[in-house]
Amino acid sequence: TLTIHEDINYIGGSPFYGCNKLETVYYNAINCVLELSGIFSYCESFETFVIGDKVTVLPKGLATSSCAKNINIPPSVKVIEDCAFFQCSNLKKVTFRTRIEKIGNNAFYLCAITDIVIPRTVVDINYLAFENCSIDCLSVDKENPIYDSRENCNAIIETSSNRLLIGSNTTTIPPTIEEIRDGAFNCARELESIYIPQSIKKIGKEAFRFCPNLKYITVDPANTVYDSRESCNAIIETSTDKLILGSSTTHIPQTVVSIGEYAFAFRVSLKDITIPNNVNIIERFAFWKCENLTEVTLPSNLKILSQCVFVECINLVNIHLPQGLEIIEGSAILSCDKLKHITIPNTVHTIGTNLCNNSIKHLYIPKSVTFISPRQVGRKLQCIEVSKRNTKYDSRNNCNAIIETDTDTLIAGCAKTV
Repeated sequence: TLTIHEDINYIGGSPFYGCNKLETVYYNAINCVLELSGIFSYCESFETFVIGDKVTVLPKGLATSSCAKNINIPPSVKVIEDCAFFQCSNLKKVTFRTRIEKIGNNAFYLCAITDIVIPRTVVDINYLAFENCSIDCLSVDKENPIYDSRENCNAIIETSSNRLLIGSNTTTIPPTIEEIRDGAFNCARELESIYIPQSIKKIGKEAFRFCPNLKYITVDPANTVYDSRESCNAIIETSTDKLILGSSTTHIPQTVVSIGEYAFAFRVSLKDITIPNNVNIIERFAFWKCENLTEVTLPSNLKILSQCVFVECINLVNIHLPQGLEIIEGSAILSCDKLKHITIPNTVHTIGTNLCNNSIKHLYIPKSVTFISPRQVGRKLQCIEVSKRNTKYDSRNNCNAIIETDTDTLIAGCAKTV
């Protein structure tokens, strides 16, 4: 047992890091500054965190990465600062008392909390307060003047703007909502289906990024901004024909011309995808961490393979880069550990950083390439060859490297460079 007394105003370093016999902490400091976050990190026996009844502010990073399971927040607490309980993966229940006013950014990131009730006194909730949790029940006290959870929707709504700030695994979007905020469903890891009503006019960036189990998506046919044409299980921005959100069961319509940022990110059930030939842009991180994606058919009209578009697709074994592709941006296929071979089309003129991942052994640079970022080395890369017709780069004397011809500068090598 550890007691931190009222008069403690500074805690330097991580004095309790890895104290495996520590089970209970009584925190009574009224005005304490922490030099570092996570002062109770990796205290494996730590279960109970008791906060004194004179404490008004829980400082930034107070219990970051701790093993605490039970936290009692007394009525005196008004502010929970950023990352106060960041990555407390054993924390399943928190009761907010009636005087709390503010809950900061990532205050409960990656906690095991499933039920949350926001009291009437809360006037400031950061939209990422509960990021990467998996919340089933989410409600707001009916007397709260700033936020509400109308129609038992299992979400937090900003009353004045009709904007949905935070959703859950069981959210039903009310027909009065006009906007879904950036990252709104980042605490809905078990969300399987979503219905977008007619009233929605704006869906923010990464609104459904951490929803790996999302399967079914429907947009009200009367919505004038978005649609899910041809029962495609996706959200398409009607005016631009851009697919902004996909699921593990999405069929991409032929009329789609672009795929937006993070559209399929974290869809762990997605195994293969065919992208229609009308698509000419796939934006960055579009298929980030689709861990079971094995095969991708890219469209013939694709001009740019964007930054990190297939990053961490660890089971991707086959990807065909089409003729007509012009730019491969940085880390486009980084950490695709089972992808052993790629053929760069002779239409590509620009190659960004980290093209080679951990499994590619042979890299051939065609004559069309006029710019290569120097950071290309993969751990298993053994052979680098530049077309003899390339006027910008060469691999003279079978050196297994990329050399900038005009300056005689070696910009990328491999394990067998000589």
